[in-house]
Amino acid sequence: MEVEEGYYETPRGITHEKIATQVGVATTTVSEDLRKIEQRVFSTLSVPNQISSHALEA
Repeated sequence: MEVEEGYYETPRGITHEKIATQVGVATTTVSEDLRKIEQRVFSTLSVPNQISSHALEA
């Protein structure tokens, strides 16, 4: 939902407050959940770079 609503656009198309209202949760829950999701995405994206670095060292 956040992507479709423009959360990652500049300027943001939707705020944590609006997302929380639409989903029916607290604003802090939205913030925490987005942070966890972003951490998973970035962790996944960084794995191939680590593998490539180790392959080059061998």
